[in-house]
Amino acid sequence: MRIYLRQTNSIVVVVAAIWLTACVTPSEPPDPARIREELLASRADERELVEATVTDLTRRQRILLLLDERDRLIAESVTYIRRYKTEMTRLNADYGAERRQFERLIAEFNAQRAGFQVGFVEILAGMKATTTAEEWRTISKYQLKHLPLRRLTYGQAYTGQPG
Repeated sequence: MRIYLRQTNSIVVVVAAIWLTACVTPSEPPDPARIREELLASRADERELVEATVTDLTRRQRILLLLDERDRLIAESVTYIRRYKTEMTRLNADYGAERRQFERLIAEFNAQRAGFQVGFVEILAGMKATTTAEEWRTISKYQLKHLPLRRLTYGQAYTGQPG
């Protein structure tokens, strides 16, 4: 009886595994042009949301300037990530490249990345300081859903999109 149960359990596991893999469809690689269009539309929608949410003209203009600064910083970081990727690829292809060259490149990248992160935090702090709690809740909810920083920077850098 034990052997029969083991065989039955094994058959169930195999059938379940086959069924699950049959249900999984391979995903297509992301289309950079489509992603770029989505990001541009999301940025435009974000601006409209800010204009509708922040009623005070002075504060609204300040937020829009901060969004422009964020987008400039994103474009700068995307350019830097691409340059890092190119340099890392070049070093990797160079049989004579030494460990210290990789370590130096990684240290430079980490320092630059930390600087970008500080810049993003300063921009977010400026946005929070400029909005009310309710305004920020609305704006940040939209940003987290449609414009997460990781997608805006690393995603663009590795899909070939311009910032």
